[in-house]
Amino acid sequence: MRRKYGDSEDRMPPELASRIAVSIVVGIGWLIFLILFLAFYAEGFSVYWNLAIVFASLLVMCAILGPMWAYWGIKTGRARKRPPGEAAMVAVSIVTGVGWLIFLILFLAFYAEGFSIYENLAIVLASILVTGAIRGPMWAYWGMKIGRAQKKPPGLAPRVAVSTVVGCGWPIFLILFLAFYAEGFSTYENLAIVLASILVVCVILAPMWAYWWIKTSRAWKKKMRNASKKKRTRK
Repeated sequence: MRRKYGDSEDRMPPELASRIAVSIVVGIGWLIFLILFLAFYAEGFSVYWNLAIVFASLLVMCAILGPMWAYWGIKTGRARKRPPGEAAMVAVSIVTGVGWLIFLILFLAFYAEGFSIYENLAIVLASILVTGAIRGPMWAYWGMKIGRAQKKPPGLAPRVAVSTVVGCGWPIFLILFLAFYAEGFSTYENLAIVLASILVVCVILAPMWAYWWIKTSRAWKKKMRNASKKKRTRK
């Protein structure tokens, strides 16, 4: 039986349109502020102060939109059964994200001038790594706990493990390089080294995932062919 347009499944969730409208207005307002600030006021501040102001404006925008969308998500999500622990994970992620932004603003505004640009980059990357170290294991454990009931493709777990190790090792290398060695090279040489490190990561991960994808896609296609054959024989 065909559903008519306007059924409950077709309807837009309540108050979604107003929140989208507010988000668009706030986003456009933030862009206008950014344009005016950069055009007329940024010259009076240092680079790091300008970055701090930009991040602070981003934090203000998140403070406006975040609670609004969070409340709406909680309100509309009560009807559906959510996996246990999801709300706590989201809350911790929001807190760490806001904390990271506040750290970044304070660091850029009051401390960044005392370091070189490479040391500042290293500190920013280190802060991202710390945030990831807080969130990563938490979400990984939750994902494993939720995903135990599901059948996982063979070979997925070791590839995820290798990707995690490589993904953590690369920013650590980058932090150490920028903090202790980058000053001895030119800007272009530093860019070349960073790009080379990205290339190394790709060389390690890409063939591994490509082989796995080809292998699993073949198995999936074979499974689909067998399923279609069974349907034909039944007919």
